[in-house]
Amino acid sequence: MTHPVHVPIFTVYLLHFDQPVGRALHYMGICKTHRLHWRMLDHINGRGSSLTAKAVSQGIGFEVVRTWQTSDPRTERVLKQQGDFKGKCWKCATPLAPERPNIPKTHYVCQPAKSDFKPLDGLTGNRFSRYRP
Repeated sequence: MTHPVHVPIFTVYLLHFDQPVGRALHYMGICKTHRLHWRMLDHINGRGSSLTAKAVSQGIGFEVVRTWQTSDPRTERVLKQQGDFKGKCWKCATPLAPERPNIPKTHYVCQPAKSDFKPLDGLTGNRFSRYRP
C-alpha cells in the first residue's frame, strides 16, 4: 500500500513591520506557494489585509521573516492560535537564535498612495458590464 504524497501548495508567511502598526508588530497570512511575490505586491498596494493597508497608509515598511510550506490551509489558523509571533520572528528573537537561511531577503518599502490615484480594478466603471469582475 502506498501512502499519498502531500505536495506543499500553500505558503504561510510572517511579516515584520518596521515599526508598530497600532499595537501590532507582525502579520501572518497565507497564499499559494507560487504567488508569494504577488501577494506581497497586493499588500504594498493596499489590497492585502486591513492591517497592511493601514501600514501602507502610514508609510511603514515590512519584511517577510519566516515562511512555512504546507499542503493544508488550516496550518495558518493553527499557527495564529499558537500566537507568540515574536518567538517565530528572527528579528525579535534572542540574539543567539540563528537567522533562517531559506527566507526571502526582500524588504518591502511602502509609500502612501497619492490623492489623485485612481484604481484600475474595474469597479469604478460601468456596473452593468457583462465583464464585471
